[in-house]
Amino acid sequence: KSGQAKIIGKFKSPFKGTSACCFVKWNNKICLAISDFMRTRQTIFIDYKKSLKEGKIKNSIVFSYTNEGFSQGLEFINGYLFESENKIGKNVINQIDLKLLKKNKSSFKSTIKQYIEPGWGVEDLAWDGDNLWTSDEKTYQFYKRKL
Repeated sequence: KSGQAKIIGKFKSPFKGTSACCFVKWNNKICLAISDFMRTRQTIFIDYKKSLKEGKIKNSIVFSYTNEGFSQGLEFINGYLFESENKIGKNVINQIDLKLLKKNKSSFKSTIKQYIEPGWGVEDLAWDGDNLWTSDEKTYQFYKRKL
């Protein structure tokens, strides 16, 4: 009731532009996916329990791939990874096939469907069980879409 969050664990990120995270099922294990905005163009999947125990990510990375550089939101839905990309003049949500991703380690080469988004600053993603939601940092609106 102090108005402060109670920290129960933490670890350092290897990124200087961490922008999004979500839990993803990878090789029958739940991992934490973390994306980097622009700087490294990487998204990593980590064994988050190991990271919490060790206080760092270095030995916990189980997979990494190259994102398109402007990764803003991640969400894992029905076996697919969705990643929002905030690009100048074109905002998209990429539906990424994990089997293709495992093979080529590139979100661009693994995107099987791309949803064009309204607005100019697509950001976070959230799944309510039926619809995918996103926010827009430029218009301050929220959008709800069917997949």
